[in-house]
Amino acid sequence: MKEKKPLRKLMPETAEFIDAARAAFGAADVDAALRAGVSGQPAFWAGEAGNEVGTRSPVPALSVSGSALFVHVQRKGGAK
Repeated sequence: MKEKKPLRKLMPETAEFIDAARAAFGAADVDAALRAGVSGQPAFWAGEAGNEVGTRSPVPALSVSGSALFVHVQRKGGAK
């Protein structure tokens, strides 16, 4: 049986960032960008440990490593 989410194991830092982005911005918008990138639109691309997913932008605007990204998720009631 084929594993359902192999990229989660191959790209754990990317998966962690995507999970944080879903929590911060909403799963619907993040998932739409992921689907667009996987379908060939330059809406999402990630690379980790030699693995890639999505579609690179034809115009390189900015390259940021995952370790340089930070998403702060504010919990309901102001708790962190």
